[in-house]
Amino acid sequence: MAARVMLDDHKAFRRQLEDKRPIVESNLLSGRQYIASEPPVSDTSDTEAAHDTDSRYMSAEEQSRELTRSIRREVGKLSEQWNNLIDRSDNWKHRLDEYMTFVSY
Repeated sequence: MAARVMLDDHKAFRRQLEDKRPIVESNLLSGRQYIASEPPVSDTSDTEAAHDTDSRYMSAEEQSRELTRSIRREVGKLSEQWNNLIDRSDNWKHRLDEYMTFVSY
């Protein structure tokens, strides 16, 4: 039965996600702790900041702000993508379970 194979494949996929969870959560925590330890970054958008100054000529303080801005952006992207992946996996599991219930009647 194809649905059973998909369910088994999904279980294996979820095990892989669970194996990766500590790594992802540790990276998110580290990034958030770094951001929290730095002074607030200005409201300048990332694209404006990237075009304002050539990184070769930035002071150490400017480089630190740029690093913090980059880490904040990457932490946000990782968090959003990780949550989306978990949500989509949960939704797929729910759909598979519903289908399995439907075909077993």
